[in-house]
Amino acid sequence: LVNSSPLIQAVGNGTSLTACVTNKGGQGSHAAEVITMAQAAMPAVVAGTQNVIIFLSDGDVTASLANLNNQTSKVSKQCGQAVTAAQAATTAGTKVYAVAYGAGSSGCSSDDTYKPCSTMKAIASDSTTFYTTNSSCNINGSANPVTQLPDIFKAITTSLTKPRLIPN
Repeated sequence: LVNSSPLIQAVGNGTSLTACVTNKGGQGSHAAEVITMAQAAMPAVVAGTQNVIIFLSDGDVTASLANLNNQTSKVSKQCGQAVTAAQAATTAGTKVYAVAYGAGSSGCSSDDTYKPCSTMKAIASDSTTFYTTNSSCNINGSANPVTQLPDIFKAITTSLTKPRLIPN
């Protein structure tokens, strides 16, 4: 790896070069805001193309009041807020892929209708855009088997492309 590369400087080289971008963790997440901002950043759809959001999460959306800059309206029912944001994106024509990474059956706030697994299922535009790494978190009849992340992203990539015949 070339240590002077901006990409390598950002992510590190795994040995001597410390990354300048790190995952601090523990910050909580507010998926509704993430999905809403992703949808707002979408360009106008060009004929023959499709806007796509790929949302990877464990589905346990639990940002604290402090994480949300004391915006009390965003604290309760965060899993349900994420589902509403994803459904709005789907209605706007964006295909939302949900990748449930270890999503369990418990979590989210106690006042929420959803739990992590059901949140991720409901975020997906339909059963063909839902993927999971947890065998207990799946959609009946989904064509997408439980698998590992690299295989999931290969499957998503494949679903986004169409075979074409290129003339000589």
